[in-house]
Amino acid sequence: MPELMPATGTFPPPQSGPEDLPLERRQPREKVEMMARFRRDLVNTTVVLKDLTPLGARIEGIGPLHADEVITLTLPECRPMIAFVAWAGSHSAGLEFVHPLPDDLFAELVTLYGLRSDDTA
Repeated sequence: MPELMPATGTFPPPQSGPEDLPLERRQPREKVEMMARFRRDLVNTTVVLKDLTPLGARIEGIGPLHADEVITLTLPECRPMIAFVAWAGSHSAGLEFVHPLPDDLFAELVTLYGLRSDDTA
């Protein structure tokens, strides 16, 4: 298990390459790039979703968060969903959805916002 980062008290973000997938990863990530609405307490902000699985996502463009915080995330054309912060860095965080995305919605989002290997990130 990774050690806590002393400055923030959070775990470092997992590596994104397939050879670096942590043993606990349940599904491979799909690289995407989409804007999403992020709500924490009374504050709404726009974040960039960088990867997605039916069980969670990685977001960027957000200030410091803490593991196990409850947030609300609204993906394009979707209803708000509740998620927990699984890990947090200085400007990004991994989220775990309370309810997994339905297969058809996940497939549609990856089709619309997925990055191919020849796309730039």
